[in-house]
Amino acid sequence: MSTIATTIAGPKTYSAEELQALHLAMNAKAKRKKMLQKTALVTMNLIVCLFMLFPLLYTISVAFMPSGELYTMAMNIVPKHPTLENFVEAFHKIPLVRFVLNSFLVAGSITLGQIVTCSLAAFAFSFLNFKGKNVLFMLVMATMMVPGEATIISNYLTVGSLGLLDTYIDPAFSYLCNGNFPVPPVLHDLSDFAL
Repeated sequence: MSTIATTIAGPKTYSAEELQALHLAMNAKAKRKKMLQKTALVTMNLIVCLFMLFPLLYTISVAFMPSGELYTMAMNIVPKHPTLENFVEAFHKIPLVRFVLNSFLVAGSITLGQIVTCSLAAFAFSFLNFKGKNVLFMLVMATMMVPGEATIISNYLTVGSLGLLDTYIDPAFSYLCNGNFPVPPVLHDLSDFAL
């Protein structure tokens, strides 16, 4: 009965103190809701992060395990007796530093070669007008549809016939002359950027 009476009587007027208290209560409720949402989001992100990082963390853990702990049926996540013995043995048996330097040398030469060739080709496709430009550009773009596995044998035979197997030139030559990734996408992006 009282709710009907207040509805008929019209909207209730509030004093300044009541409005201030109502405003603070609503702000506190909104802040609490926002804090709960942020907490849930951060918790979910941490769980996903731990799930994704687990293989890396387990690999690091295994690197510090002695071989006696490693080859057991028990699931050892954290080494009981951590040791650096594995690292010392790896550096004595395998030239790891040389492998890393080789990787940087080959990757650097491929990157530099692709930057030079892609920027020159992008310049030609963007600013020069020549007959068959669009057809040639579509042909270059179409090479993205050819999987790298389809050309690996022909690349190997070509490099072998040139006598470049087991040299630094071999992977650089294979990646620079191969029409596949990443040359067409980089060329396309550079051409679009230039226009």
